[in-house]
Amino acid sequence: MRNVLSIFFAIAFFCLLGCKKKTSLISGKYEVDYIDIPKERALYYVIDDYSSIGRIKSRITDVGWNENHVIAKRSIDGLGIICYYIIDVKKDHINADPSEAVIGPMTKEEFIKTRSTMNVSTNLKFTLHYNSIF
Repeated sequence: MRNVLSIFFAIAFFCLLGCKKKTSLISGKYEVDYIDIPKERALYYVIDDYSSIGRIKSRITDVGWNENHVIAKRSIDGLGIICYYIIDVKKDHINADPSEAVIGPMTKEEFIKTRSTMNVSTNLKFTLHYNSIF
C-alpha cells in the first residue's frame, strides 16, 4: 500500500510540474492566459493573484484595451472563422454575469457597428497579437 501511495504522489507531482501557465496582464484587471498550449489563450477578469474569472473563451489571437473597453479577436480552430468581442470595463466586476459586460461573439461587420454604437474610441487598436501556430 505504501508503494502504491508513493507512486501516486510521484505521478501527481510530475503532472503538476508539467502544467506551465503563461499570463499576459493586459490592464489593471484583465489578463490573457493559457496552460500548456499557447493557442488556448483565453481572456480573464482578475480577482487576485490566484483567482480569475473567464470572460472570453480560448483561442484569443489579438487584444487591445484602454480605460473603458477591451477588444479581442478569437479564432475558431479549423474553421477559419474569426469572432470579435468588446468588453465594457465599467460594467464588469467580480460578481457580474459576463453577458452584462461582454458583447460577442460578433462578425467583423457587427463588431464595427457595435463599436460605433458603444462609442468605443477609434484610437483603440489591437495592440497584442498572439502567434496561434503552436
